[in-house]
Amino acid sequence: MGSRSTLAGKEVPIIGSDSVKWIELSVPSSTTAAAAAAVAGDSCSTTLGPPTKDCASCFVIGDPSTYLIWRIHKTQPHTLELMELCASKEFPGLGLRITFPDALCPFAFIWKSELIGTTRDPYLLYALTVSGVAYLLNIKNVSTYGSCSIFPRNEIIEYNVHSYSNHVAISAVTATAGCLVIGRTDGSVFCFQLGVVEQSAPGFVHELRDDSGIGRLWGFMSRKIFSHTMSIPTITGATYVRLWVGHPHHDSSIIPLAILYSDSSEFSSETIYIYNIQCTLGDKMILLMDPSVQNILLEEGGCIDVKLDSDKIWILKDDELLRRTFHTNVNGDEACSYALQEEFIADQLLQSSEHNSDDLLRITHSVFSSAKDHIVPFVSSIFLRRLLLPGVHHSTALRATMMEYNRHFAESEFQLFTADGLKKEILTLIEHEGGTEKMSKLYCWKNFCTRYFNNWCKNNSPCGLFVDSSVGSVGLIRKNSISLFRCLENIERIIEGSSDEVDELTGLVDLFDDVLEREILIEMLRCVINFSQQLGKSAYCIFYESLVNTLVGSPEDIIPGIVKVAKVMFESALDFLLFLRYLVDISGQIHLSHDDITRIQLELVPMIQDNIFEWLLVIFFSTTPSVPAAIEDFSSKLSSLQIDSRVGKRSWNEKLGRCDFTLAFILLLNIGSSSGNQSLHSSECLSNRHTIIDGVREFASWIIWGNAGESSSILSRSTDLALILFRNCQYDAAEYLLTIVEAHLRKEKTSQSIQDADGQWCILHHLLGCCFLAQLQCGLHKMLKEKKVHDAVRCFFRAASGKGSSDALQNLSHDAGLPLPAFAGSVSTAAWKLQYYQWAMQIFELYNISEGACQFALAALEQVDEALSEEDTHSNADSLNESVISMKGRLWANVFKFSLDLSHYYDAYCAIISNPDEESKYICLRRFIIVLYERGAIKILCSNQLPLIGLTEKVEQELAWKAERSDISSKPNLYKLLYAFAMHRHNWRLASSYMYLYSARLRNEAALKDDKCSLLILQERLNALSTATNALHLVRPAFAWIDPLVEGNSFRRQSFPSKKARRTAGEHSESDAQPQCWQSSIDLEKLENEFVLTSAEYLLSLANVKWTFSGIHRPPLDLVDLLVEKNLYDMAFTVILRFFKGSGLRRELERVFSALSLKCCPHKVDSPWAEMHGHLLTSSKGEVVVHGSPVTGPTTQQSDRNSNWASLELYLEKYRGFHARVPVIVAETLLRTDPQIELPLWLVQMFKEGQKERIWGMAGRESSPAALLRLYVKFGRYTEATNLLLEFIESFASLRPSDITKRKTPLVVWFPYTTIEQLYLQLEELISMGHMVDQCGKLKKLLRGALQSHLNLLKVDSNDVISASG
Repeated sequence: MGSRSTLAGKEVPIIGSDSVKWIELSVPSSTTAAAAAAVAGDSCSTTLGPPTKDCASCFVIGDPSTYLIWRIHKTQPHTLELMELCASKEFPGLGLRITFPDALCPFAFIWKSELIGTTRDPYLLYALTVSGVAYLLNIKNVSTYGSCSIFPRNEIIEYNVHSYSNHVAISAVTATAGCLVIGRTDGSVFCFQLGVVEQSAPGFVHELRDDSGIGRLWGFMSRKIFSHTMSIPTITGATYVRLWVGHPHHDSSIIPLAILYSDSSEFSSETIYIYNIQCTLGDKMILLMDPSVQNILLEEGGCIDVKLDSDKIWILKDDELLRRTFHTNVNGDEACSYALQEEFIADQLLQSSEHNSDDLLRITHSVFSSAKDHIVPFVSSIFLRRLLLPGVHHSTALRATMMEYNRHFAESEFQLFTADGLKKEILTLIEHEGGTEKMSKLYCWKNFCTRYFNNWCKNNSPCGLFVDSSVGSVGLIRKNSISLFRCLENIERIIEGSSDEVDELTGLVDLFDDVLEREILIEMLRCVINFSQQLGKSAYCIFYESLVNTLVGSPEDIIPGIVKVAKVMFESALDFLLFLRYLVDISGQIHLSHDDITRIQLELVPMIQDNIFEWLLVIFFSTTPSVPAAIEDFSSKLSSLQIDSRVGKRSWNEKLGRCDFTLAFILLLNIGSSSGNQSLHSSECLSNRHTIIDGVREFASWIIWGNAGESSSILSRSTDLALILFRNCQYDAAEYLLTIVEAHLRKEKTSQSIQDADGQWCILHHLLGCCFLAQLQCGLHKMLKEKKVHDAVRCFFRAASGKGSSDALQNLSHDAGLPLPAFAGSVSTAAWKLQYYQWAMQIFELYNISEGACQFALAALEQVDEALSEEDTHSNADSLNESVISMKGRLWANVFKFSLDLSHYYDAYCAIISNPDEESKYICLRRFIIVLYERGAIKILCSNQLPLIGLTEKVEQELAWKAERSDISSKPNLYKLLYAFAMHRHNWRLASSYMYLYSARLRNEAALKDDKCSLLILQERLNALSTATNALHLVRPAFAWIDPLVEGNSFRRQSFPSKKARRTAGEHSESDAQPQCWQSSIDLEKLENEFVLTSAEYLLSLANVKWTFSGIHRPPLDLVDLLVEKNLYDMAFTVILRFFKGSGLRRELERVFSALSLKCCPHKVDSPWAEMHGHLLTSSKGEVVVHGSPVTGPTTQQSDRNSNWASLELYLEKYRGFHARVPVIVAETLLRTDPQIELPLWLVQMFKEGQKERIWGMAGRESSPAALLRLYVKFGRYTEATNLLLEFIESFASLRPSDITKRKTPLVVWFPYTTIEQLYLQLEELISMGHMVDQCGKLKKLLRGALQSHLNLLKVDSNDVISASG
């Protein structure tokens, strides 16, 4: 019959059992297995089929105990999973997954191989397939199968058990060491000594059908147990389900027996009947049945497995584990219940009815009433933290849940996720599923957790129990994990139970001898429990999350246990705190006295707050996942753990960062090394229900108070724990620990009282600052990084300023993995701060954090004077062996360096001018200029942002020195900066000098560059010369000159601190190469001359002509020719006008116009004049070839001639004022080149316009009509000569009446009569020679007539003049 059960314990999962990596092995098929399968398929000779549900069991072998666990899943009936668990070792990360050719029966048996005389393989395994093939496998250590995929055939023995049964169906199977026992439906039992005796040898098979003993056994069983003659009540519809046989009692021969019956009526239920069989072995077997029968009614939940111990029965149900004791009053027996993990997970994931989502959101709203945007992240952190708790997190269930959201990961890939990686994946999934509304996000989280819980129950359902009677351990084998059971603490029984059960907890109330005090305690506990039930469970998760939200046993069975215990202790302490505050609030209603209120507020509340804080630490260490160590310092950190070789073999790389490897594991590894206490992780067997809770108590006590016999405050204990975390690279956890300690102590004490604690307050801030610095190496984003730097600076300043900081920090352990300051002896306060600030400066510099380093360098500067003055008064103190100037110079140099690293150029320059050490100052100044130049910020020197007073000349010298040694093409250009620097100070001459030096360097560089670069350099030279000229124009003409600068020597005349040795001007030998030297001052004229020549060089480069001038006083003779040859006429005339005067100018103009004229001639001939004037004309007949010009066709040549005529007209009109004879040169060149050429009208008109004023006839300047007439006659152009002469004679004869009087003036009229006579004689000569007789005759006649008329007119005018004078 059933009875009431009380909660006695809970399930504790073994960490890591849900993430075993399986080594896949397959048993090769054989003819025996194939034949048995064929026969079994034909005859259906088995009733013992594959498992209809997941089945598992455990075998305890050896001393110390080794637990061999096997599992067969109903979805994979061909596969058997095998794990080896040893309490003295960590949980194995590997297991064997053996696949057989056929489906397996729900059976396996494992024993040590030593029992059959072999030690080669540790274990032997029996297995049976449904087709009747028995297997014996030699199992080696798991690690030896790493490279295998097929089970070695020589380590397999197989046998078809149907060979002796005529294929009678198998109904049961069991085994013992070296003997496989098969039961059949006909009542026969066969024993096979498989692996012990050869299969063909006698004694291999033994049948128990005809054995007298077995016959009596079957008769007894049939008469007594399976009949209705006993006291078993007849149940309509009850059917036999399963039978379990226990081990005999140690002090008797009683064998417990349990039979499960199932009632298939309307209200289905299951009942277990327990019998005791007394077995006496002698000459014959005597079996006696105890007449008493104990029945256990299982009202709710189906039975999964039963284990019979010597005096207890363990019943695994769907929803709980029951423990009952034999030989007790059945009606008075109280069953003990153990809660399964499903209950804990449902509670943590807010799946139980006690958790209301409305309450969760309502309380969260009240907490964040002033920050509504924090509600959704806060709620998300609650669910996320609980999902990843040890015991809740299950990799298979989480992977299955994420697959439902279409987030697919391979199993191997999923196991590589760290805790942070899983958080990001889950948050991304929730963000994708939910909107921005708070209720929508809350619904997404609840839906996700519901799916996760369902997948957890589905993928981790219970399979079987295992009990180790020798130590009292009880374990549960689940589908994908393994767990143990533990007892409850009394406080857990109070919280988990009801208020009516409080007075039953004698363990608590017996602490008080006074009955009244005991009753008061019981009533108070009832009030607190009622208060807690009214508050609801949502408040606890919100309160805990609000404390930890600022953070972004063997150990495997102690850690999950401590999570549950610490959670209950934390919640109960919170209940008491809330209840006491509630009492204070209603003190007037319940008539509390003022003394009682004061006692509550000053004694009870602080005590409970301390208790809450202590259990908060325990929860934090037990639930917070560790973070992976950095690869580069992992080995060094591991070597400093000082742990024994057994623990040191753990694979830290794989465990750190996993959800199930929390900070508590790291602390556990330090318990033994710090105290020599190995009790927490040196057990030789699995923990039982009581040792688990003992380990939890010991570990929690160590976290809170440290080792036994040590007295330590919360502050000192927390710093010890923080050192452990820091040593193991858990910087975030160390920061959180120290932060909450500081906050907790500030609630209780003032800052002054805290600092009185032997410098522990300083150690706290020192460690906290080191944590912030270490976190900066983890790639934080900008805003968070700045905050960490600020916090680190704050902590180090507080550490240095606290009382007793010097002694406390110098006594820190050097094996803590911390960068510690090295101080010498006892020093004054100022000297201590000076040394500590310098140490902090170096640490920040080591971590490349210039901002913090700069602050501590400035702080150290403030302590220098006081520290050194105190050192002078203490002759026995010699820790500071440095002068004031030297120390200040070094510190100011550091300030300069850090400011420069931060690009704080103003602060860096102020550090330079503040430096009292002259040598250090100038070294910093040079570095300042170099860095500004490299960063492209050199222009700041000319922007009035820096106070250059006193250092102007030094800055200029450094810039000049840098410019002289820098690449001329680098950016920014230092010569331009020097120009701007001088212009900014209104030093025009110096500005012009720098730009001229720049142009000189460019000229030298151009010789080493290719044509494309040379062109750019020439353009830059033009700009430099133009800038230099413009700057010099700003100077008064009397001072418009610059000094003769010599590149390479101009800035070495003054000494200056340098890292490189310099030579003065006198140290240069005569062999020193000087690129260019000017022996006299350079004035505006020389600058302009060089500009003109550089312009010519630039234009020639554009025309692909390589030319370089060698001086600026006079250009080379070939320059003008090259310019004209490339049609660069403007530049050619500019050079001529710039460098030639007088006859030289006229000569060059004649040469240029002669060359221009030749380009206009369609047919060119040899010209003696051209040969006299250089290479403008070539010796070839009929053409002039321009060097480098392509060969062009007739159309192009015609177009070029038209352009040449236009150019000739343009430049002749523009420059004939400089030399009046140039039209004559042009006409003569054209006629000489082509005597038949027709002179253009504009050219003829120039001759006609060249007539002098107040003179009639053909007189005029050098380019007169007479000059044109002479050219016509000279080159045989008689027709043009005659027409020109007739034109002027007729013009003379047809003057206006007003001009007749002037015409009669003496010496007013002139004609070239000699040329006219020469023309007349040439015509006569041609006629006499018979050439063009008619044409020449006509011309002669016209000429004679015109001359006759002209002479007659002159005679008349002469007579008139004589008459007028008489």
